[in-house]
Order: sequence, then C-alpha cells, then structure tokens
Amino acid sequence: MQVTAAVRERTLARRHRQPLHTTLAALRWLANGTGVLASPIVVGTAYARSAPELADPDLQLQFTTASFEAGDGGELELRREHGVTTSVNVRRPRARGRLRLVGRDPDDALRVEHLSLIDAAEVRRLVAGVRLLRRLYATRAFAPIVQGELAPGPGLASDAELESYVRSTSFPQYHPVGTCRLGATDDSEAVVDPALRVRGVRGLRIADASVMPFVPSSNTNGPAMMIGLRAADLVIADERR
Repeated sequence: MQVTAAVRERTLARRHRQPLHTTLAALRWLANGTGVLASPIVVGTAYARSAPELADPDLQLQFTTASFEAGDGGELELRREHGVTTSVNVRRPRARGRLRLVGRDPDDALRVEHLSLIDAAEVRRLVAGVRLLRRLYATRAFAPIVQGELAPGPGLASDAELESYVRSTSFPQYHPVGTCRLGATDDSEAVVDPALRVRGVRGLRIADASVMPFVPSSNTNGPAMMIGLRAADLVIADERR
C-alpha cells in the first residue's frame, strides 16, 4: 500500500514511459551515468511503529522519487503528476498464503493464494501507516517540496475510508518465503532439516528464501544470500568427511 504526494520538483512520472523520454534517459545513462535510470526505485527505507507503545517497529517504509498509483489490475502505474511515493509494509506478517497443485501434470502452473489482508490487525497497522506518512509529509522538512496528497487523497479521513483504500490498493512485495520451510530434526511438517537437506531425498538441499520458516523483519535478499553461503559451507564440510 502506498501514499503519494505531489511535489514541486521533477520526478519520475508518466511522461518517462513515452518512447522518446525512455530513449533519452537510456542515452543519458550510457553517456555519463546520470538521470532517472541512475537511481534505484527505492531511495530510502525506514522502520516505524504503528503505535507508540510497541517495543519494536512493525512497519517498513520505502521512499521512492516517483509518482505511482494502483492500476485497475492491481499493478503499479506512473501518474501524470510529479510526486513522491512511500510504500507501507507490515513487518513479520501473521497472514499466511497457500501454494497449491492444480493437476497431476508437473508443468501445470501452481495456484498461489497470498491471503495478505485476512488479518484485521494488520490492516489496522497499514491504516496507521497512512496516518504516519501524512504527518511526515506535513513536517517542516517536506514543506518546501510537497504540494499536497495525491493518494489516498485528503478526502479520505475516517478509519473505514482508509481501510477501504488499503484493501483496494495493497499488493504483495514479491518477497515470498516458507514454501519449503526449515525445521528441527523432529519436526515432521518441515520440508528441510537444519542442514538444508530435503527430507526423504538423498543428495538434495534447498538454499533460498523458501526454507525460511517465517518472513524476516526486512527484505529477503540479504538473508537469502546468507543461506546460500551457509549451504556452501555445509556441502564443503560433507565433502571433507
């Protein structure tokens, strides 16, 4: 889910998807490494509490110098206006999705069900994230550049209205984990053991984010790299025995 504000500066907007702008941006980046293609899509990350009494941050905020809106199909689209967009993500989500087989053919596509908004408490945390970002955009530091809120828009103020916005515009961040989760030796539900070996299959290990038993507190890239390094150590140790 995202909160977008119009700004006085020039940022990534819909015009940059036009062929001429795309070509010019590519040439500029190739020539001197500058321009819109020289910047990652997320330029800043912060962690925040949805309520002051919490011991640890439960929200992840990702700031982008681009003006996004949710398309009809749930995909992100660039807006016409210049703006900045901050996404709000729930850390350590409790909601669990499902991965299912749809047929006997191994080539059949899997059915992926995210079920990311079935936990009412997490929806309330996202609503709190909207209010937090509104306060952030209204601070003195943002005053010179922020012109006004584009999404959800100042017309949405009540908890019910913001909850509807959250449910209609939220999307998965594509950091799935846990489809082959790791567990203790006596955990019959775990797919891999503490040495990343697939139970019941000799000579096969899994070394990616699918072995994580739950979503980590931040993005999955770093932990996945560490799992890969650990798997290499385990394989080398076995070879030396």
